[in-house]
Amino acid sequence: MADRHAVAAGKPCQRLKDAGIRAEADESNEKLGYRIREAELQKIEYVAVIGDKEASADSVLLRVRGKAEQRVCGVEELIAELQSAAGAPLA
Repeated sequence: MADRHAVAAGKPCQRLKDAGIRAEADESNEKLGYRIREAELQKIEYVAVIGDKEASADSVLLRVRGKAEQRVCGVEELIAELQSAAGAPLA
């Protein structure tokens, strides 16, 4: 993972944590496909991928386990979706 991506991933990750959502950034030097595959094997429901485009737009590429499609969404939209899925009250 490039240093610029580690910094870019840290910001949304912290915002998720501040919203009460369990999140972590995989800052390993493994290839992206490998990291996504590891998340799938660990049965992680939501994987947010942040590249250069996403970092500049304050968004994430969201992958949902078991679904083929991927979509780009804003970090605040992601927080609202995860809180809704968990049944947590919206702040």
